[in-house]
Amino acid sequence: MNYLKNKTIIILSPQKWNSIQVSKHHYAIQLAKDNNVIFINPPSNKENISNSIYNKIRIIDYKLIIPTTLRYKSRFIFNLIIKSKVKSILKNYKIKGDIVWCFDPNIFNDLNVFNCKTKIFHPVDPITEQEQINVANTADVIFSVSQKILSSFNKIKKPKYFINHGLGNDFVNSSKKYSFKEKNRDETFKVGYVGNLIREAIDRDLFLELVSQNTDVDFYLWGPSYSKNDNGAIHFIKKLSTLNNVILKGIKKGSELANDIKNMDFFFLTYKNIPHLSDRSNSHKLIEYLNTGKPIISIDIETYRNNNLILMTKKNDNEMLDLFNHLKNNYSDFHNENLFYKRIEYAHSNSMSQQINKIDSILANL
Repeated sequence: MNYLKNKTIIILSPQKWNSIQVSKHHYAIQLAKDNNVIFINPPSNKENISNSIYNKIRIIDYKLIIPTTLRYKSRFIFNLIIKSKVKSILKNYKIKGDIVWCFDPNIFNDLNVFNCKTKIFHPVDPITEQEQINVANTADVIFSVSQKILSSFNKIKKPKYFINHGLGNDFVNSSKKYSFKEKNRDETFKVGYVGNLIREAIDRDLFLELVSQNTDVDFYLWGPSYSKNDNGAIHFIKKLSTLNNVILKGIKKGSELANDIKNMDFFFLTYKNIPHLSDRSNSHKLIEYLNTGKPIISIDIETYRNNNLILMTKKNDNEMLDLFNHLKNNYSDFHNENLFYKRIEYAHSNSMSQQINKIDSILANL
């Protein structure tokens, strides 16, 4: 690796730095092995710079004098305020970046303001607004986790590359020790789900139906499950907590989560198609599921349509109910030594170190 080395990299994230790590955090951690990383959180009510628990990662929090919703009413004024704020952050904290790496399609309209030699736009969530597309005009290269998201930039004459979601180091290290074991037929099926349980994109009706129709299965659910204001989420969690075959595991950090989920028999994913929240073109949790080597059933996810490692619906989401039973009744067809190691191999081929190496090669040849 040559390009992504000894650089100062500014990461712009739509999710703040905390114990729940997603793509942006995994990139920051991996990049910090050979670079200095400045991780800029989304706007909040505080202004400061702090060190993370990881060496060479600093986190910046900042306030805005206007609400972020102003971008819907007066984008021109919002952009001026953001540019001024960026200049202030760079000056106050004496930051001179080499690379700006933008995962946030909503706040930063002009990447040139960071005065970096290399400007990367890397959206991993659905693109639904022209202003989000416009960010790409100021980038040198565009990466994304699906061809569907990349297609939003067809009119932008910039290099575009598919880079799948990356598997975090905790998961890679954990699965290096895994070995295939046949399931004891007398044991109850243990089925796992990992993710934000209050997320609106979850198909809650289908989720509850799967759990309710399979009382002979124990469902282990990892992720946030508390909401103050979303009545739909509150009702969903309340209903789940009353079911005898549901075990809510809460939030677990990377290494602990990786160790927990390896004991599941299979996993599932149920998302609705909601334009601004979930376009069902990819999902980070699928890489973590595949890393266990265990079977997965899922609604249709574009990136994995030609992948035989995941059982997916074809015509409609309600096929999930039949798929679930099919997997239970024919488990050994989908949990065998060949498929077990193929899933892990696929996950490892998309490890964060592998994804960084792919990007490094692309950047070196721009």
